[in-house]
Amino acid sequence: MDSKRNRAGRAEAEAAEERPPEGELEDGGGDGTDGGPTGIAALDAALFLARQRQAAEVLVLADGRLPLSALERAPHDIQLIFGVSDEKLIPYYSEAGILAILSPGSFASGSARVQYAIFRARTASLLPPDGHIICVSAPPGSSQLNSVLDVDLAHEFEEASQVEQYLLEHGGRIDILATLLDVAIEIGRFGFEGKPVGTIFIYGAERQVLRRSRQLTFNPYHGYSERSRNVTLPDVRESLKIFARMDGAIVIEADGTVVAAGRYLLVPPGETHIVKGLGTRHQAAAFMSRETGALAIVVSETAGRVTLFSNGKPIFALSPRSVR
Repeated sequence: MDSKRNRAGRAEAEAAEERPPEGELEDGGGDGTDGGPTGIAALDAALFLARQRQAAEVLVLADGRLPLSALERAPHDIQLIFGVSDEKLIPYYSEAGILAILSPGSFASGSARVQYAIFRARTASLLPPDGHIICVSAPPGSSQLNSVLDVDLAHEFEEASQVEQYLLEHGGRIDILATLLDVAIEIGRFGFEGKPVGTIFIYGAERQVLRRSRQLTFNPYHGYSERSRNVTLPDVRESLKIFARMDGAIVIEADGTVVAAGRYLLVPPGETHIVKGLGTRHQAAAFMSRETGALAIVVSETAGRVTLFSNGKPIFALSPRSVR
């Protein structure tokens, strides 16, 4: 991750060097009236850099409404994709013909938010597997764009293609995985009633997972119909946050049906150091993903860090902003 941050920093510096003279990108206060094509300095810098890098997309991360009048003047051969943390902003941009996806905004670092937003866009088939993507972002809760990053998709985000391959081979659904990650991120940020919570979500390969685990206590999802246990339902998503406090893992089928909570993952004594530098919860998740082919999402109780495992390896880790 340090090398990624260093590369991102160099890319931002390059963006500053390659911008047109300052007068050509003068910020018109974000109202789209002055400066470059849109009049929004950081966005115009991103569009300029996209042209230099032959990038077909610019990913915009802002939690407020940017003026549509300004966005309409952006070059039509460069696709703007907005990552927003408020669902209400999606129709605002979509009705103007601008792509918008839901992407949580509160992370410990801007690079983590960019990483997750690119993952969401990639797995929604909005970005190519390689080439450059230019990201322009605002601080959490703001629409004032102030950061431009040049990301090489092939080198920086090859984890997205690994997840895509898993979903293709195992019948998983990206909307279900994204929902589970969003819930995990919220748990990492807020815990439960302000108290830190650590947990594991095991997604897919539920039969193999159940054979390699045992019930620690009662299963709160037992006896309910499959339709009423799907994570696409708001009540079920809320229940995941509640039952995440239980010891053990929560197991979810590929179609989003929650199978069980409170499952103790059976890890042989010789398999407790699969991933160096991580605790028992992460080791158990790594082992289960390796042995069953499932995806495993771990929320660290101490730091709130969210890690996605596939085939025994961490695909990526995200640090939601702590509010405790």
